[in-house]
Amino acid sequence: KSNISESSIKVGESVLLNGEAAGGTEPYKFAYYYKKSTESSYSKLLTDGSSAYVTDEETEFIAPEVGTYNIRINVKDNTGKTVSKDFTLKVTNAALSNTSTLSATSVKLGDTITVKASATGGTTPYKYAVYYKASSSDTWSTKQDFSTTTSTSIKFAGTGTKDVCVKVKDNTGTVVKKYFTVTVTSAITNNSTISATSVTSGKTVKVTFAAANGTSPYTYKVERMLVGGSSGWTTISNTSSTYTNVTIPAAATYQIRVTVTDSKKQTAVKYFTVTGK
Repeated sequence: KSNISESSIKVGESVLLNGEAAGGTEPYKFAYYYKKSTESSYSKLLTDGSSAYVTDEETEFIAPEVGTYNIRINVKDNTGKTVSKDFTLKVTNAALSNTSTLSATSVKLGDTITVKASATGGTTPYKYAVYYKASSSDTWSTKQDFSTTTSTSIKFAGTGTKDVCVKVKDNTGTVVKKYFTVTVTSAITNNSTISATSVTSGKTVKVTFAAANGTSPYTYKVERMLVGGSSGWTTISNTSSTYTNVTIPAAATYQIRVTVTDSKKQTAVKYFTVTGK
């Protein structure tokens, strides 16, 4: 009357072997054996000293690899009479799973990320492909076509949100994708300063330029806008000098915008508000 809980499982899963008997002379003892169907001899699953027979009425078998297994459960009663019952257990691969990772999902422009491609389940060997693009684009660039390489680096051009796609393909041709989003921010900082935030109309304020963390040389664009006006931004200067004087033409409130750009086209913007009296 013995039985097993499943007739088909995935690699790494377990099946419960139940030893059960009726008739004969109690108490009963049980012996549990297994082998791959391609093998000629059984292995003992449990032992009590030198004997395969134990009092345990159930035990677990965890299949170590794919294949068809033969399970045998023997029951022995108190007189020594034994009865065998055989079962067939099919062990298959777990579904292919893409377990790839990124080293970071937020980086500064010029930094690299590392893609670690990995997978479980399916049928080995695996191959991996890596693609990337700007999130606003529909066109993917290929960093790595399908190969056994598991580590590759990407350096993005420009700031903004980027998409990364990692594909894993197993030996059967099954493909599973995994997507990541990476934010690329400007490394440059705009440390420019202004000499005053309130001056007599017709006078100037001095904007002193400074930047850090970018790649020199730097250029600085200075613009002025009347708050509440309709003319928008007026360019005052676009220079690599160390400062610019900006005239505040009337008794009104103005915004001054300073944009620094480095040699790698990284930009950083800083705003000042100045009131003319």
